[in-house]
Amino acid sequence: MNNNFKKSIPGVLMTCAMGSALPATAQHQQLVLEEVRVTATHRDMAAQDVASSLSVLGETQIESLRIRNAADLQNYVPGLTIKSQSIGTAKYNIRGVGQAVDDISVESGVGVYLDGIYIPRAGAAGATLFDLERVEVLRGPQGTLYGRNSAGGAIKYITREADPELGGEVSVEGAEHGTYNAKGYITGPIIDDKLLGKMSLVSLNSDGYMKNIYDGSDGSGVDTQAARLGFKYIFSDDVEFTLTGDYQKNDPNPRFFTLVEPGFQSVIHELGGLPPEPASSGFYEVDVDNTGYEKMDTGGVMARLNIAHDNMDSVYLFGLRTSETRFDVDRDHSPVNLFNEAHDENSDWGSAEIQFISNRDGDWSFDGKADWLLGFYYFAEDGKRDVDFYSNVFDEVFFPGELPYPTAELMFHQQIETEAFAIFGEFTYDLTEALRATVGARYTDEEKTFKGRSEINDPTVNYFFPGFPGLVGPGDNGGLIDEIYDTKDSTSWSDPTYKFSLEYDFGEESLAYMLFSQGFKSGGYQGTAATAAAATTPFDPENVDNYEMGLKGVFLDQRLQANMAVYYMDYTDLQNGIVTSSGTPETINADAEIKGFELDLTVLPVEGLRLGGSFGYIDSEYTNFDGSPEREGSQVNGVPKYKYALIGDYFFPLMGGEVTLHADYVWEDDTTDALGASNIPQWDRLNLSVTYLSGEGHWEIIGWVQNATDEEYWLENSIGTAATPPDALPRLVAAPRTYGATLNYRFGSQL
Repeated sequence: MNNNFKKSIPGVLMTCAMGSALPATAQHQQLVLEEVRVTATHRDMAAQDVASSLSVLGETQIESLRIRNAADLQNYVPGLTIKSQSIGTAKYNIRGVGQAVDDISVESGVGVYLDGIYIPRAGAAGATLFDLERVEVLRGPQGTLYGRNSAGGAIKYITREADPELGGEVSVEGAEHGTYNAKGYITGPIIDDKLLGKMSLVSLNSDGYMKNIYDGSDGSGVDTQAARLGFKYIFSDDVEFTLTGDYQKNDPNPRFFTLVEPGFQSVIHELGGLPPEPASSGFYEVDVDNTGYEKMDTGGVMARLNIAHDNMDSVYLFGLRTSETRFDVDRDHSPVNLFNEAHDENSDWGSAEIQFISNRDGDWSFDGKADWLLGFYYFAEDGKRDVDFYSNVFDEVFFPGELPYPTAELMFHQQIETEAFAIFGEFTYDLTEALRATVGARYTDEEKTFKGRSEINDPTVNYFFPGFPGLVGPGDNGGLIDEIYDTKDSTSWSDPTYKFSLEYDFGEESLAYMLFSQGFKSGGYQGTAATAAAATTPFDPENVDNYEMGLKGVFLDQRLQANMAVYYMDYTDLQNGIVTSSGTPETINADAEIKGFELDLTVLPVEGLRLGGSFGYIDSEYTNFDGSPEREGSQVNGVPKYKYALIGDYFFPLMGGEVTLHADYVWEDDTTDALGASNIPQWDRLNLSVTYLSGEGHWEIIGWVQNATDEEYWLENSIGTAATPPDALPRLVAAPRTYGATLNYRFGSQL
């Protein structure tokens, strides 16, 4: 295969989580930073040669930083925020742009890709990360490189390729809170020089760190089983075919939300004139009658055909994936059955993509002075979601034991069908030996068909006298459902976006760039609308103009690397969430301005010591917010203004092997949550570990502690009615200090 299809080198982290190190033996061979190869631009190239704000986390960094799911990733990538209230609601956000509301027709402004396959559903996109070679995070609009929804940026999860040499690894781990994890990986030839295979298995289990004093149950735990099987068939030096299938099952005990301050009220509290809830008795304790549940199953197949021609390479990429997410949560956060919410979501989607990528050595490269990319993309999804708000308030509070069917239910049945097509491309030309110019464009056409139906089950109907309309009928349930409807609507959007950039090599390993890029994300519908008119009135697509300048350089004999970027984004119709008076989320368009600065540093000051750090600054504000004018001037989409991470590793030989002392520290500023409802106070976190690696590299034992200073802080807010004081909203708290140990064994190609 030519250089576009060479296996990417899982190198050191060159941007954000840079302080994590390669195996210690590599550090002492040469005191230089190694080159990292990426495919962020669909070409195999050095990360430092990509004229864009880019972070890369290699396999070693993912393990040493203990990144197990998408939410862990946010701590080490500037500008990235990932929030999740339950297993199916991971919301990616880059530079203030992402997904403000979890709904069936709403997708993220950040494109999430697994081996090139776009993941539209929040649950599947936030699933457990395993079997990864690296993660690449591109910040800013990427519409001329990717087929769909990358106005804020793109995150690429790239799994390990099958290896021509037999190898594998086994890992077992134990920790507090009943934690025991195991994983295994094996790869090698099935038919020498023709057919290669790999298999990865993962089991993650934890009781969790939360306690429900109502019944003694545990919460915020983990129960994940996952597998991935892959094959690569090498037809010739120029043609190879890859087929991968994966499946993941998640069945943890549910996440619990604490009430840090008294005063929380749900819609049932207000309708029934009930007193607000008191604060939780302990930081890691709740008192709820409905323990709830969380479940998610997701999986799919990916097929990729790479063909190297004389003048270009062609890639044919096909994917089919599915996800099923179910959860039930106590929305009154009390020991009385007042208000609960259950979701049942099923989604199937598929995509087909064709890329033609020029070869600098070919005849179509304008005498070796140009690179170009042309891509065609098709996507289709069929998704369904049932949302059920239910309560036993009549039986427990007003008519105890008197109603034959005590449960009241307000239900929303939603269905979305999406079909999207895009053509995109870029052309880069060498104006001089040091100066290059790039132009790019994408045309997107997308159609969504939404079906919505509301339903009410009122146990008081006909209870008092014939014809009695009930107590929670349309207009009498706090605004959740004002009319019963069964409706359908279809809308299409199309939009061209463009990119222009200049990049200049001012040294052998340094470049400067400036660019203008545009992003687009289609509109959608309100999944939990109160009326038919609201359900069939789509919100508008969002558009952004992004202006960015950046510097990338390697200095001090390849011992210091510094990357920085400044940007300004002008958003029109940015999709944002508000909380209605009934306590349900709603998507409303708003205009916003976002500007910021990002800095990444890596340095090898002396042999055996590696230091790194990252810093992100985001100054964002809504400039126009018709549906919620009080939000004008406030932070956008719940992103912190400041965030930084410091990471260090020290290596030294011991007993024929090597010891690594690791520390990483993260600090995040105050944020306003994605619905603009409350501030999440600033927080910090320190993680420590010590690793011993045997001389031949087979055995590795790690002792670690997460949140070493035992900080009490929270990650996300739930929602309440407008009468709930901001500080009284339910909080999802982070895990306390946790100790654990990991034992790894590797052999063959995985050494």
